[in-house]
Amino acid sequence: LLFTLIQFLMKQIFFFTALILICFKCSTNGSEVNASGTLTSLPAIWSVSTTDDGIISASGIVNTNVVYKNSILIGGRVKSGRVVQSVDFNTGKKNWIWQDYISTQGNTDMYSVQVDGNNLIWQQYSTNYSINLDNGITNWKNGLSIKYGDYVNLIGNNYYTGAAATSNLQLSLCGIYSFDKYNGIPNLIATPQFDTTALLINSGSSGMVEYVVPIINGIDTFLVACFRDPPSTNYTVRNSICCYNLSKKSWIYQRALIAPENHLGIEGTPFILNGNIYCTAGGGLQCNKLLSGENNWTKNFPSTSSFLFSGAIYGGGKIFANNENLHLYCIDPTNGSTVWDQSIFGTCSHMEYLNGVVYFVCGGDGKLYAIDAANGNKLWAVSSPDLKISSQASFDRYVGVVPPQNGQKGKIIVTTGLNAYCYEAYK
Repeated sequence: LLFTLIQFLMKQIFFFTALILICFKCSTNGSEVNASGTLTSLPAIWSVSTTDDGIISASGIVNTNVVYKNSILIGGRVKSGRVVQSVDFNTGKKNWIWQDYISTQGNTDMYSVQVDGNNLIWQQYSTNYSINLDNGITNWKNGLSIKYGDYVNLIGNNYYTGAAATSNLQLSLCGIYSFDKYNGIPNLIATPQFDTTALLINSGSSGMVEYVVPIINGIDTFLVACFRDPPSTNYTVRNSICCYNLSKKSWIYQRALIAPENHLGIEGTPFILNGNIYCTAGGGLQCNKLLSGENNWTKNFPSTSSFLFSGAIYGGGKIFANNENLHLYCIDPTNGSTVWDQSIFGTCSHMEYLNGVVYFVCGGDGKLYAIDAANGNKLWAVSSPDLKISSQASFDRYVGVVPPQNGQKGKIIVTTGLNAYCYEAYK
C-alpha cells in the first residue's frame, strides 16, 4: 500500500511539473490558450507606435487592406490629426506619413482604394486623391462639388464610382461617374431609373448610387451599379441594381430590385463571382445575375440585422457575412444555404481571408479573431496588449493581411490607437 501511494504521488508530481513547464513555455513565448483551445494571446513579430502624442484615439482611418511591395498602410495620429502611414511589414519601420488633406474637417475612413502601379487612388466623399506609394507624395487632389461614393473600381485609364444627392434638385446629378485616373476629374456617364413614389420631402437625401463595378464582357465594358431610391414617406428605401453597356452607351437594364423596401441601404462592398453580383442589403444577402438583374436567391437574416462595416467577402469557395445579430455566417454561394454560423461580439471590422482562415476585429469586445473557414471554430480571440496601458486601447476596427512569402507564413497587422502590432498568420 505504501509503495502504491508513493507511485501515485510521483505521478502527481510529474504531472504538475509538466504542467508548470508547459505554462512557463506559453508565458515565455507570449502565447496563451483558453479551455476551449482558442489562442487568447500571441507574441508580436513587431510593434510600432502610431501616434506622436500618446493620446488614445481611434486610428482606423485605414479600413481596407493595402499591401504594396514590402509595405502595408495603417492609420495613425500625428499633430492631433489622423494620418495614413506606410510601414515595412517585415520590420514595422515607417516609410512615410501622409496628412495632405484638402480640409482638416470631415476626414472619413478609407474603405476602398485602387492601386495603379505605384499610385493609390482614394475617393473620400467630396474629395479625391492620388498618392505615390513609394514616397507618400500627393500626385493630385480635388475638392468636388457633390458627394461621391467611397468605393472605387479601376479599369483602363478611369476609375468608377457613384454619387449621392442632398436635395431633390440634385437628383439628376446622382448617377454613375467615371474619373480620369491622371487628374481625378469626374464625368457623368448615366443616371439610373430612380423611383420617387411617395417621396419624403426635405429628407436631406434624394437617392444615391453607392457602388459601381466595371466588368469586361466579350469586347464590351459593362458598368454594374447598386443604387438606392430617395427615402419614402415611411423613412424606408428601395435598393436596386442596374447595368450599363459603356462601349455601346446603352442600358442593358435600368432597374432591378434587390431587396424589399426597408430602413437599410447596401452595406459592405458588393462582389462579383461567376456572372453574379452579391450584395448585403436590407439585412439580407442577395445574389443576382449581372446581365439581367434577375434574383438567384436571397438569404434573409433576423429583421434587426445589418452588416455595417463588415459586409460579406468571398474566399475558398464560400461567402462569409458578419452580421449585427452577433453571428458570423458561412454561406454557400450557389444557393445561399448556411454552411455554419459562429457567435461573435458586435460591430466588426472588414474581414480578410487567408489560407482557410477569416480574420477580423470585433468592436463589441475589441479582440482580433481568427475563424477556421472550414467549420467556424474560433482559432484566435486575442486581446490588445495595450489594455495594460488603458482599458480604451483595444484593437481598432482594422485588420491588414500580408500573404505568405519565401516559404514563411503570412502576417496579420492590427492597430490599437497607440500602436500597430504584427502577428504571424495562423497558417
